[in-house]
Amino acid sequence: MSVINEFKNPINGKVDYFAKGLIKYVNIRPVKNADADGIRRTHIPARNGQPAKVIEATHSISFLMQEVDDNNNVIDPQSQGEWISMGEKKLHPSHADKIQVKFDSGYKDIVAGMVVSFPLKITKSGDKTYTNGTLNGKTFSILDESKVGQSAPRQQSSTKSPANAQVKGTKIYGEIAAIVGNVVTVNDEKNGQGNLVLTDDQLSQVAVGGRVTAIVNLSDGTVLSGFKAYGPAGQTKKSSGGYDALGVACGHGINGVKELIKAGFKIEDRLSAAKMVHNATVAMKAFVAEKTGKDVESNAVGASAGNAILVACALYHQTDKLTEDGILNAAKDVYLTLSEPFYEFLSKGDGKTQQENKQDAKEPLNSSNSDIPNMEPPAPEFDFDDSIPF
Repeated sequence: MSVINEFKNPINGKVDYFAKGLIKYVNIRPVKNADADGIRRTHIPARNGQPAKVIEATHSISFLMQEVDDNNNVIDPQSQGEWISMGEKKLHPSHADKIQVKFDSGYKDIVAGMVVSFPLKITKSGDKTYTNGTLNGKTFSILDESKVGQSAPRQQSSTKSPANAQVKGTKIYGEIAAIVGNVVTVNDEKNGQGNLVLTDDQLSQVAVGGRVTAIVNLSDGTVLSGFKAYGPAGQTKKSSGGYDALGVACGHGINGVKELIKAGFKIEDRLSAAKMVHNATVAMKAFVAEKTGKDVESNAVGASAGNAILVACALYHQTDKLTEDGILNAAKDVYLTLSEPFYEFLSKGDGKTQQENKQDAKEPLNSSNSDIPNMEPPAPEFDFDDSIPF
């Protein structure tokens, strides 16, 4: 059994999915690679008669849900539950710590303890399955609110009991994923996800997206000593390895221009060409994200889209006019005819037993009788590590 259910649509015979269950935790996390104002802007260039648009997001949202019976009672209260992604949204700073759904009667806060139901979009890529829900008030239903507030145990005192004094504590450190009452869910970097029970004073120092460290009793989540809270990680801070988001995007665009020049293009305005490569890459990321169901800013999407663009630039026919759409369409061709089937080939383990066939001649992507050559893309000057920001 699961909170994920399927049914056959009687109109078209298609199998559709929906989630039904009790919300155990609400996870609201700042998006990665946001601008200094906390907003990540994804620019989709104009193409095929459609105007350019900008998609803005500040937070990614997910629910930890438990399965319920026909009377909306949790079947197994001790179960961990299932995480359901609800996508990314732009939240107003005044209520960035809560989720609201707009119904016909007005806005409603969505909190732990509610039994809800909503449609799901399920996509598969290789051996992985991605599940995404919707916060659209026309299809999101609140079935029961009688249990709201019941799953929020509170710690009555900040002093340690004699029993706690004998407990060998464990040091935890990680990002705060959710706050329900005085229970804080922490993604500890060593022990995985767990819960802390905080005092009101400790609770006032924490926020979703921030980090916390403490010596805790893992059996019940009580804090034994060493409690310290930190604010959310800086959105524009570089990693210890010197990762520079803008530098990676800049390097990728320049590498694309380099591949076009190597392919035979005489580019007079290299800056304009770099902008074309960048805009095509942004659109390609959206295409790959839609195909795979993965986050558009994830490393997997960035690497797949970025490498497809570079291969497309390397194979771009030098007699064709250089356009954003031309680069994008060539990259889609690389992804659909080479990257996607080759990934499936590797995921099945076939690469361990079969030998690749070499191909001597390179044929341009746009020739009438061409196939994608069996080749590896040129190594970019900037590695595709961490989240790809372009």
